[in-house]
Amino acid sequence: MHLDLSKIARLLGVTIAGLFLLTAIAYALLLFINRHDSAPSTDFLALDQAPGQPAPDDADNGYVFAMGFSAPATADVLVEGRKNIGKLNAWLEKGEDGLYDNKGPGSVMAVLQAQPGTASDILTACSLPGADCLPKQLTDPASISRLIHEHPWILERYRVLISRPQWREASPANPVSLFSLYPDSLEAQKILLLQARINAQAGNAKAAGQAVEMDHVFWRNVLANTNSLSTKMAAAASLRRNYVLGSLALMAAPGKPEPASLPPSWKQEITAADRSFLRIFRGEVRASADLLKQSELNGALVLDAGGHKSIMRGWLEKLLLPLLKRQDTLNFYARKLMANELRFSIPLQEYPGLVMSLRKQKEDWPWSLYNPVGRLLIATGIEPYADYYPRISDLEGVRRLALLATTLHMQHVAPDAVAAAVASSTLRNPYNGAAFEWDGKASLLKFQGLQTNADKAGFNIPYQP
Repeated sequence: MHLDLSKIARLLGVTIAGLFLLTAIAYALLLFINRHDSAPSTDFLALDQAPGQPAPDDADNGYVFAMGFSAPATADVLVEGRKNIGKLNAWLEKGEDGLYDNKGPGSVMAVLQAQPGTASDILTACSLPGADCLPKQLTDPASISRLIHEHPWILERYRVLISRPQWREASPANPVSLFSLYPDSLEAQKILLLQARINAQAGNAKAAGQAVEMDHVFWRNVLANTNSLSTKMAAAASLRRNYVLGSLALMAAPGKPEPASLPPSWKQEITAADRSFLRIFRGEVRASADLLKQSELNGALVLDAGGHKSIMRGWLEKLLLPLLKRQDTLNFYARKLMANELRFSIPLQEYPGLVMSLRKQKEDWPWSLYNPVGRLLIATGIEPYADYYPRISDLEGVRRLALLATTLHMQHVAPDAVAAAVASSTLRNPYNGAAFEWDGKASLLKFQGLQTNADKAGFNIPYQP
């Protein structure tokens, strides 16, 4: 057999040239289709709104104080907060490092992590709402008192934080940067609520109730006013802890406590405004607009950590950028976000069916010749908000459960009478109107929420007559 290598080479060359030509024609067609960007949509305009209220004074703003909360005992927390906000803004604006070490020598976390085993074990056991916190406290009830005596500044700093009347973030927040701050204040919250139990045991139920109330009012304010997803989730976690540990504290009072010790704000329902994510979505849209603008200015979709690009990546990004239409991407994102808000703007009784259907639903892949890069970026990067809404709605069930447990205790209801009292109570499961579950053997009042994580969806409060 005689092979004509020159003919094969010519055919191969023609084939490659043809494929290249077809690719060039297809790319040219895509450029023609993507020659114009979209006009701002109604959904985008609804979310593209700056906060209407003026920025509060730093001394009144819990956000500034929280940003400096981790500083050592002798530091000025407001000064540290302003400094860390500056670092965060530099990260957002220039890509500089906005994270900082909040576990350095003398910091809140460094002090708490150096605590002896029992105090550390108690703080760990009281992290999640459940039945493990109380038994741990009983193993060494004096350990938390020793911690407070040795490091009174941590509790005092937390009291100053929760006395701040306002919460206003300086800019659309970076979730990673902010989330690294909250463990400090959340650990200090546990200390406050554990001290409330110590006060109640000593017969000062009024002081215990005032501490729980002050903490609750602060985190309800954060929940309603944050524009950061991570902060809203931190506020939700703090409120769950307030209800569970707060009820344990108030039920520790000997005898029959005065009703005045019950936190007044516990009687206020978690409202539709509290459950809304509109503020979060406004922050997300503004942050996304800034990132897309940076992509256009930098001529790159994604930068490496050091700001360096390979030649191949550089050319690929130059080819893809014309297929990214900034306004259409923001419109598409806003439509997705507003669809979530509309779905969950329903009574709590309809949440279980909605959540179940959304978890079974598969997301449609947004194939499109127009703005293909932008739509794929949003489809692959959007947060699973269908899982976040139940984290907030579950708070109403935990609030009612805590109110029920504390009320029964104040009425001096005996354990063998709890089942009947729970069945007749007006405080019921917010999703189906049923009475809360009473486990007589374990002396637990129970509420099953809608969160995806089974460990976090089950809320138990040990009843103490």
